[in-house]
Amino acid sequence: MPKPYSERKLLRTGESLWARLEGAVNRVTGPVYNPLYHLGTLTIYLFIVLLVTGIYLTIFYRPGSEVAYQSVERITNTWLGLLMRGVHRYAADALALVVFLHLAKMFLTGRFWGSRWLAWVSGFVLLALSWWIGTMGYWLVWDTQAQWMTEYGIGIVRGSVAHTFLSADIATRTYAFFVIILFLHVFLGLLIVFGVLIHVIRLNRARFWSPRWLMIEAGIVLVALALARPVSSNPPADLNRLVGLVNMDVWYFGFMKLVQYFGNGWVWGLSLLALGIGIAMPWLAKGETDLGPAIIIDEQCTGCTLCAVECPYTAIEMVDREDGSQFKQLAVMKPNLCTSCGICVGACATSANQLPGLPSPQLKEQLLAAIAQARGAGQTPDVVFTCQRHDTLGTFTGLGVVAAGPIGELSLAGGNPDPAREGVRCVVPCIGYLPPDWEDEVIAAGAREVVVVSCPTDDCSSREGPKWLAERARRKRSLDHPGHHWLEAAPGDRGRVLAFFEQLAREQPAFSLPDFARKLPPRLPAVLTGLLILFIAFGFSLLAEVPVRATPPDQSALRIVLLHPGIVKNTIEELRGFSATLPPGASPEQFFGGEKYPVQVRLEVDGQTVLEDTYHPGGVRHENPVYGFSTWRLPPGQHQVRVFLNDDGAEWRLLFDQVISLEEGQVRTLRFDQERDVFVVDEGVGSKK
Repeated sequence: MPKPYSERKLLRTGESLWARLEGAVNRVTGPVYNPLYHLGTLTIYLFIVLLVTGIYLTIFYRPGSEVAYQSVERITNTWLGLLMRGVHRYAADALALVVFLHLAKMFLTGRFWGSRWLAWVSGFVLLALSWWIGTMGYWLVWDTQAQWMTEYGIGIVRGSVAHTFLSADIATRTYAFFVIILFLHVFLGLLIVFGVLIHVIRLNRARFWSPRWLMIEAGIVLVALALARPVSSNPPADLNRLVGLVNMDVWYFGFMKLVQYFGNGWVWGLSLLALGIGIAMPWLAKGETDLGPAIIIDEQCTGCTLCAVECPYTAIEMVDREDGSQFKQLAVMKPNLCTSCGICVGACATSANQLPGLPSPQLKEQLLAAIAQARGAGQTPDVVFTCQRHDTLGTFTGLGVVAAGPIGELSLAGGNPDPAREGVRCVVPCIGYLPPDWEDEVIAAGAREVVVVSCPTDDCSSREGPKWLAERARRKRSLDHPGHHWLEAAPGDRGRVLAFFEQLAREQPAFSLPDFARKLPPRLPAVLTGLLILFIAFGFSLLAEVPVRATPPDQSALRIVLLHPGIVKNTIEELRGFSATLPPGASPEQFFGGEKYPVQVRLEVDGQTVLEDTYHPGGVRHENPVYGFSTWRLPPGQHQVRVFLNDDGAEWRLLFDQVISLEEGQVRTLRFDQERDVFVVDEGVGSKK
């Protein structure tokens, strides 16, 4: 059964750990300059870096198996090309990591179900698309890493595609493939732009640009990595040699080793299962809220448009009124897009917007009653406004919370030396829920201080709660009055909150404006910490490239390549009358088709049968030629090799019987010569006779 935010213990534990990390960074950088609050826009920035550097590399790249590797090396041999390639490579790995972190944070904070399902699902699609684009980029280099993937791919696809790569004239036959892969690498990258637009289509004022300081820091780190460890290629691809030791990018090629260990079925089956579960998570792990969706009381709506403007998720639209009201417009709620954040409640001066589970008039009445009760007991209370996220993640744990619910008492034990000075804590869904006049009203009701404890403005789970509350306070100038204070803190950061209240209890000046409103310039520790975080994160690109062995040492291989015209199973009797009109040597089957026999090949090495494969004709009716290839590894040296073929479903014929000498790592190719009806040892893939 779906559970409310505070009752989803497992997710809240993960979110609490993540928030602790952000809080630790905040102690050095402050909440304004914390890179961890900008993972979404940092992803877009990295994509732009990839796009710019990719355009440069594409200009000088030449497709084709004979020229691709050389063109990449020519690019790398210039200082600018080396820098561009390095930044491109490290940005690709950084993108994979940042996307994963962004996804993890959205999941842990519960921002994936309800109206946010479209952003979540499109994010998974963008993740899969980015991985595929990056993998194709490595393929274009045409080194041994690309060869490894190519051999793996043609082993799955087989047919005419495999024969294209294994032909003697590979350069001519595969040129179109290189052009197609290059086109897809570029085109799918541009397609991501539309994917991002879909990703944010339900957001009001979607942010695409990272803060300038973060873009500068990220650029510095990428350039530093590219200069510190220049990118180099593996040796050029050579399909006449086994792939040995390869420097493999784990982010994009890690599946190759997994496939070797566990097989295609397990790896791709579990991958598709994980992708399916991830996409279905908004419905499999759906939460619930007992507060909303928000409603609009038509009789109290003045059509001011503030709620529609401030709604972060375009859940409110303005329509022309038809009820005879003196006001021209009416706000209309779209419940399927509402996240029950309550920002529209705080925006409305006439209380026309309400959360059914937490009506603001009743909440204010309880708040004022709690203040009056404290005053009646001879106390001068402090009023603390905070959000559900702070409350759930334990920001006030240990500060003497003795009552639960939206209104609770807060004893500032350890922070307030005056026992007559108690506190009242008001918990709302998002800090943007607070109407603009509440702070002044609680002061007028007898509260000594009003403290707003909010999430950092760049980390609000409702995106814009602190922003709009600050805008309301600016209009009323409430933060300029004595007794009004605002503290930005990572949820669960009890130390920062306690230190603030200790300072407040000693009647020392406490900042009245939040950090983002004061527009503090970046300090050197903040800059250095941000650079360090990005170096650590992007530095995983260095760890992602690891040397692996694609094939064991001391091995060589025989490769059998077959292109057989096929033999038709049954004569088409009704077409025999056309024989007289056909050219000499032609048959009706050649013109009108017919199902053909599969071709079986048996390989014997040193007197033992090592493989026996069956290759089926292509086409819907199995009327096309038969393509096939097989590879068998064996130790270097001389071997007696015999190849048998059965192409009519009855007779096996010996078509090859020779001693073949193999060097370590060498691949010798036995190619079927249909004119002579024999297998011959040719010069190898890419070598013309």
